[in-house]
Amino acid sequence: MDVVPKASISYHVSQLRIPAVNKKIRGLNLADDTAFESPVINIPNIDMIISAEFAERCFRSDKIEIENVILKNSEFGWVVIGAVQPSVSYSFSSTVMCINSAQKCSEVDIQRQLQQFWEFKNVDSVKVPMSNQEICKQLFKETTYRNEAGQFVVQLPKQGILQDLGESLQYAKASLIQIRKACTPEIWLEYQAFMTEYEALGHMSLVPVKRVNDPANYIPHFPVIRPTALTTKVRIVFNGSHVTSTGLSVNDILLNGPTLQAELIDTQIRWRQYSYVLTADIQKMYRNVLIDPADRNYQRIVWQKSINDPIQIYELNTNTYGLSPSSYLATKCLMVLGDELKELNPIAAHSIQNDFYVDDWLTGLFDMNELIERKKIVEKKIDGGEVSAA
Repeated sequence: MDVVPKASISYHVSQLRIPAVNKKIRGLNLADDTAFESPVINIPNIDMIISAEFAERCFRSDKIEIENVILKNSEFGWVVIGAVQPSVSYSFSSTVMCINSAQKCSEVDIQRQLQQFWEFKNVDSVKVPMSNQEICKQLFKETTYRNEAGQFVVQLPKQGILQDLGESLQYAKASLIQIRKACTPEIWLEYQAFMTEYEALGHMSLVPVKRVNDPANYIPHFPVIRPTALTTKVRIVFNGSHVTSTGLSVNDILLNGPTLQAELIDTQIRWRQYSYVLTADIQKMYRNVLIDPADRNYQRIVWQKSINDPIQIYELNTNTYGLSPSSYLATKCLMVLGDELKELNPIAAHSIQNDFYVDDWLTGLFDMNELIERKKIVEKKIDGGEVSAA
């Protein structure tokens, strides 16, 4: 074991008063025989620190216990160990020494090693990346708000940026021209009626000329014919999975979000157990949720009102069916409505959060009057959240 000279630790610890011990230990061969020359113990500078590896080997089996201290015999003499009360505060000097059991080292190395020994190291905790589901939840919590009309305004959860997408405008224009040529006059009329209503409801807006050249993604759309439908026989689908010139689609850089509702079969089985049941759906559930204006350039489209009109550029203002997170965003808003109702009516709140499958409400009770009351409460809450129940 090498003791490096010159450097020394001098913790200038002041006086320790243990008068009850002083008388009983006089005559013992103390490790420091100058410590008890006065009624109070004057602790001199510390000359050496022995590592735990060697300290235990220095002690012998002899031991004396006196009140709150223990005396242990060692290779250096008797050592006093225990809790004592200092008469004044401790003060420390910065001079250090080192005992190196392996090799000799320079004074600079000694200073560095002792500094590392005494300091509390700030160990960085391992940061586990958030899952995509956690990112979606956090973004919704931090950015969602309600406008003056009570509608939810949400941001699109992303795992990429708009610049990851390539050129998409020219394909969107070509797709619209091709679809218009392929449609029968009857289908095209219904197509026009759908898009006219879309704009009239404020669900899409013409992009101002000054913003037409801003970076944006254009989503192609096409009609789906449903001959057996009782109401709308033509439904327009927005294809968020169509790739741009970089090989990525807008859905590739958006996050799906977690599934918040039970499987349909579970909802149906629970619904069938009641004596009285009720079904309803939420009108235009997705489109009652607004997209934050900052994210609407992710969901632009082109549209031509008639063959004689120019192709124009629009932004979709609402949650758009066909984009990856659309289902999550719509159902998450529904869950928030349930949370808001919990304090007033926890049973109705539970129904909002557990009896819906997407926009379809399948609920029931064993008492007709209670079911009617539930309908009124849930309908009022959903309408108040600017989501119309039918």
